[in-house]
Amino acid sequence: MQSPSVTLTSEQQQEMTSEGLTATSTASWLQALMLDTTRRLSSTNYHGQLASMPPASIQREIATELAQTNYLLVQLYKLNLMHATTSAAQLAEAVEHNYQPTFAMPSPNLSN
Repeated sequence: MQSPSVTLTSEQQQEMTSEGLTATSTASWLQALMLDTTRRLSSTNYHGQLASMPPASIQREIATELAQTNYLLVQLYKLNLMHATTSAAQLAEAVEHNYQPTFAMPSPNLSN
């Protein structure tokens, strides 16, 4: 997820520069997606281009943005699910460790 395996577009490289990062030709898919999302949300250059696009192109851009948002939300959900599972396992381990019985309870002998 974090290995630089995706070739960045010129817009993504420009976004890296505007964020104060060193522009590289490759990045991880997650970083590339985040750069694209940030560019769509905060770049005035992108919004200027969007204002001059025909309606069909704007609809494609909106669909792409919604798809990227959904994808990021699913990845965030998966990450939170893994975090919650790990936390639940740690809690269960702590409870088992901290609440050991201090003595063995006698069991009744029914043979007498």
